[in-house]
Amino acid sequence: MLRFGRRLREFWWRPTVDREVADELAFHVEMRTRDLVAKGMEPEAARAAAARRLGDPAAIQHRLTKLGKERDRTMGRTEWWNELWHDLRFGYRTLARQ
Repeated sequence: MLRFGRRLREFWWRPTVDREVADELAFHVEMRTRDLVAKGMEPEAARAAAARRLGDPAAIQHRLTKLGKERDRTMGRTEWWNELWHDLRFGYRTLARQ
């Protein structure tokens, strides 16, 4: 039951891969913009240069979203197998004690 509760919380409160990717891309543009402003560029020009250096945002968003979803699937499978392994070990120990 504890595992079900954890999974339910993850389902409701975990940010989507799309949101994670968008936030990460925005963070990188913002950091690059700050660096360029610190080097003397105007803020508008710095933001434009940072966005240009990043490349095509739609293509990057698509690729990173795909990778993030693959990561989530792999992690989910790995977690499932680990839980199964722990349950089997627990069952074996319980039966051995009986």
